[in-house]
Amino acid sequence: MIRFSYTRCLLVFLVYVVLHSFFVSIVGNVDLSIVGVAGWILWAGLFLTLSLGRTEKLVSAILSTMIFVAFINAVAHLIEALAGIQIRSAGSTIPFTDIYRYEGIGVNNGISSTQMLIGALISYYYLQQKYMFFKCTRLFIYLSFAVIFSGLMLSTIRGSIVLFFFSIFVLFVFKKRRTRNDYYFIFLNFLLTIVISTLFYGNETTEYMLFILKAFSPEDPGNIERLSLLSQYGGLLPRVIADTPVSIEGSVFGIGAGVFSYGAYYTPHGPLSFENSALRLRIELGIMGLILFSVFVYKVIRFALRSKGLSPTNVVYLTLLAVIILRSLQNDILQTWLGSLYFWGILGLLVHSVRLNFARR
Repeated sequence: MIRFSYTRCLLVFLVYVVLHSFFVSIVGNVDLSIVGVAGWILWAGLFLTLSLGRTEKLVSAILSTMIFVAFINAVAHLIEALAGIQIRSAGSTIPFTDIYRYEGIGVNNGISSTQMLIGALISYYYLQQKYMFFKCTRLFIYLSFAVIFSGLMLSTIRGSIVLFFFSIFVLFVFKKRRTRNDYYFIFLNFLLTIVISTLFYGNETTEYMLFILKAFSPEDPGNIERLSLLSQYGGLLPRVIADTPVSIEGSVFGIGAGVFSYGAYYTPHGPLSFENSALRLRIELGIMGLILFSVFVYKVIRFALRSKGLSPTNVVYLTLLAVIILRSLQNDILQTWLGSLYFWGILGLLVHSVRLNFARR
């Protein structure tokens, strides 16, 4: 019986992407997206480089880039929020869910909030590193986190906010040896939450907290809309009608890597606007492509979980990967190069960390 490792699964998936895209372009008379196909190959190359090589400097560079992007987004949100305070003080009736939203440097506010979510969690990870013994360095990380966390809270994207608190809770509870930095970090979270709520939301603080807590309630208007859209699209098997040479209504084959774009395709109920990475992957590469990609990700996670004794670093990477996957089901973060960098980078760093643990034994 042939046993497929995550590397073999990745190779099979890449071969499928290339052959599938060329076949669709010939048979379906659809323009071949060289960029779309090359993108999958390049991101897979990054994953293999991180997972198989000695990449300590590259690891630091990727994590630092994620914090930097989160910091820039957070600063943009804070500037927008400060302007929002003046608007609200002038008697504006615009709800806080709209006035404090800012697109940031991401495609939309959801992707921007995901970048801040990842940046905040990586800041927490950095604070656990023993080699960062300089007080100025640790103080810089604390300040960076304070800015990023403030921006995340002001994004009003409840999915990212709830996932942050849940992730911190999991990392704190399951950590075997807690240090003073862990308690400082929890206290900083509590303090910033009070300050931001009081400063930006004032009398609406209670309303804002209830708004956050309803993030996953089936009775929330936003979730009702999402469930309705998923029902209309048939989940991951949407009946998509495209104004292109290829009709994929009821098709399970897909239209080719990199061909799909939101707003250009329609369902019997209107434009396909529900952003979901799995949905886009199914439309582009078909059911088989979605299955092959899911198996590859499953193999990586299984490889990490079956390693004897998960290190604290592995737990952090697994948490980051889970956060990215969950957010990709609410906002298609993988449609941007930064979102793909986050996903493939964390995936590669997870395997790299597991392999290092094996080598040290």
